[in-house]
This record gives sequence, C-alpha cells and structure tokens, in this order.
Amino acid sequence: MKYFWIIIILMTLSCVKKKKEFIQPKILIKNSGFDLTKLSFNEDVLTLMSKSLDTINNYKNVNYPTDAQKKSLAQNSKAIYLDEKRYYFQLLELDSVAQYFGLMADNIKIETDSTLKIQACWSNAKVFDSTKLDSVLHKMYVHYGKTNWMKNYEAELGLQKVVYANTDENGKITHEIKYEEYEIDYEAYLYEYKINNFDNFDQWSLADRIIQVKISDGVESIINLSSGQIERKPYYSVELLSILKKEYELIKKTLASESTKYNYPMRIVKPYYIEDLDFYLHFNRFYISETKDGKKTYDFNK
Repeated sequence: MKYFWIIIILMTLSCVKKKKEFIQPKILIKNSGFDLTKLSFNEDVLTLMSKSLDTINNYKNVNYPTDAQKKSLAQNSKAIYLDEKRYYFQLLELDSVAQYFGLMADNIKIETDSTLKIQACWSNAKVFDSTKLDSVLHKMYVHYGKTNWMKNYEAELGLQKVVYANTDENGKITHEIKYEEYEIDYEAYLYEYKINNFDNFDQWSLADRIIQVKISDGVESIINLSSGQIERKPYYSVELLSILKKEYELIKKTLASESTKYNYPMRIVKPYYIEDLDFYLHFNRFYISETKDGKKTYDFNK
C-alpha cells in the first residue's frame, strides 16, 4: 500500500510538471505570452494575428511613394525606401500578449516580405522597477553573451597588448602590465541604460538574426476620480527588435549604395528603427575629409 501511494504521488507530480511546460502559442491573444526569444521567423503571420489584428498596411502600394516622389524624398529629406515589397502587421494592445526573459509586453508588430515571410518583429514593454529591468538585461547577457559593442571593444584592446611598462636604467623592461590582467565587467555596461544618449541601445549579432534592445524613459499619469489628484509614475520603456540578418544586410547594402550615390548619409524608412543603421546619426563613422569649399567626402562601405 505504501508503494502504491508513492506511485500515485509521483504520477501527480509528473502531471503538474507537464502542465507548467510552456507551449509557444500559434494565435496571439490576451495573456498568450508569446515568447519573442523563441521567434523562428517561420510562424504563420495570418494565423498569429487572426484574432487581434489592428491594421494591415501594404507599404509598397499604400505608403510607398512613386518613383518621382522617391527621388525627391532622397534628394530633399535624405530618406530612402527598399524596393522590395513589405507588409506591416500591428496587433491590438493586449495584456501580456508577449514576453521576453520574463518581461511581459502588450503589443507585437511584424513586418513580412511579399510572401508573408517574417522579416522583423518588435515589441514594447513598460518597466516601473529598475531591479526588474536589470534582471531582464542580466538574462539577455547570459543568453546572448557580449554585445556587438563589447566584442569590438575587446578586439581593440587585443591590438594593444601592453598599456604600461617599467624599465631599468638601461631601458630594459622589468615589468609590464597587459590588458589581459584587467578584469572588465562587461555586464555592468548594460545597466547604465544610456537613456537620451545617441548610443542608448544594445545589439547582438547572432547566426540568423540581429537583436536590438533600446531603453527610454517616460511618465504615466493616473487620475484618482474621487480626489481628482494626479499620480505620476516614472517608468522605463523597453523595445526589443528581432530582425533577420539577411534583411539587416539588405538594408545596410541599400543605405551604403544610396548614400554613396548622393554623397550624403541617408536614412531608411521603416516602421521600426535600427539604431546602428542610421547613417545620418552616425555620419562621423563614414566621414573622411572636407574640401576648402565645404564639400565633404565619405566612405559608406566601411
């Protein structure tokens, strides 16, 4: 009888464990908690959005200008479009419709190509507690490793092996300190947030996608209808963008080509914003020289 109850208990625990296992939803609804970290880019976007679709815009036919308007836009506003057809899907705001690393979001936006293959997906979440935000960033660091900036910084350090050396009276090195002897806390860099700075984002380059997280601040106003008092609650707005690396490279190539054509750092028109592909904001990256008459020279293929 004793063993019978042990078996029953084990079976019960097994059932409870199975119930707790997360299954990625195929349809986005309230509290579905779609895990953006498990996005495959092969999801059926029409099925995903079938219950809660807000709007669908055909950027090629609705928002894309004519060829003449494109040329005028590029010349006057320094903004360009991809020639490839894209569709934009926006979900209604729903509580906990998405999540990433335990952070719940109430919206998902998706861009696809002409075959409805997902090219990019992004979502926003509000965080009222910096401890919670730090926890999310910690999980991202553990999951994805060093950001692109960290890897580049580490590579630059590797080019300069010795930063300080002691020599004797004959000029012989008696002691040297190398970069490898310094312990750099890369993870702490994530917790600086860098709000309102031009580099207020972190980016990871993975095998098939680019991950970008951007943090900004905001204030939420809550009105007490009984007293008429207004409570203001500061919060962090966290945007997570996942974009196929192939699409990212296409945008980068198009920007380089058009910027070279107009000899000016251009911007791409998209429903989302890729921080490091804003050639205009980061023009110093491409600047080479300037003539006496003020004409600047750039190299946009760096």
